[in-house]
Amino acid sequence: MRVTLFPFQETALAELHEKINKAHLMWSEKDPQVISFSAPTGSGKTIIMTALFEEIWTSVNRLDSQNRENYAALPYICSY
Repeated sequence: MRVTLFPFQETALAELHEKINKAHLMWSEKDPQVISFSAPTGSGKTIIMTALFEEIWTSVNRLDSQNRENYAALPYICSY
């Protein structure tokens, strides 16, 4: 990412990861969840979500097709 996140944005990003992990656990127990992200105007919602997607995308791209057990480390990415 070309932008450095402010501390409050880093906190929001970490909270999003935590909520996604919790939602995935509930989804695996057949209890679907929805995650909503809101913040005041000008707080950097687009930047935070971009950072989230980049972290997810780069994590998935590091995995090869023969090494699917590493998906356990990224439970909210996908299930095969």
